[in-house]
Amino acid sequence: MASLENDVKALLAQQLEVPIHEVTTTADLKKDLTVNDLGRSRMINAIRERFDVYIEEEDTDQLNTTQDVIKYVETKLWWYSL
Repeated sequence: MASLENDVKALLAQQLEVPIHEVTTTADLKKDLTVNDLGRSRMINAIRERFDVYIEEEDTDQLNTTQDVIKYVETKLWWYSL
């Protein structure tokens, strides 16, 4: 699902206003990408809009790295690779 990974990374870079090369799969959202509460909210809303998925509020605390976000979206989008 390289396409989904690239789409999520591009979305994060745009929403968090960081260069795309900084959005690595191991990047920590808070430490490496300096995501604060507002940034997290913008990120969640953008994911909801772009991929048409609902992200449970309690699940947002588990999204700590770019890879966490990719995997979470992947579980919601079984149809993405069809």
